[in-house]
This record gives sequence, structure tokens and C-alpha cells, in this order.
Amino acid sequence: MKTNYKIEGLTCGACVKLASNRIKKIAGVQEVDIDIKSGTLSITSDGELSVESLNESLADTEYKVKK
Repeated sequence: MKTNYKIEGLTCGACVKLASNRIKKIAGVQEVDIDIKSGTLSITSDGELSVESLNESLADTEYKVKK
């Protein structure tokens, strides 16, 4: 299942790498793609992920996921 979200607070490639690595640790996540220019987060996973679970994985960062 592929789902798109908006992600805010990313300013550089290191931000993208950190956010991607955190989200990849969520059970069922297979692939993460972030387009920093558009602020789009695309996730391929076994099932639907809640925005809350995504934001929990980014808890101590400046990044925020929205549907």
C-alpha cells in the first residue's frame, strides 16, 4: 500500500535522511521517499499508518507529518 503525506520542517538532505531512517523503523514500512521541494512523504507499507504513529517516530525532531 502506498500512501502520501505532507511533511514539514525539512531543510536539507541530512533532514531527509534522518526522517526517512526514523520512519523506516515503524513496523510494516517497506519504502520511504521524501521530496524536500514539495514537502511530500510517500510511504509503501503493509497497511495504513496513522499520522500519529509517524509523528511519534519523529518525536524529538522539528519535522511534522500531516495527511
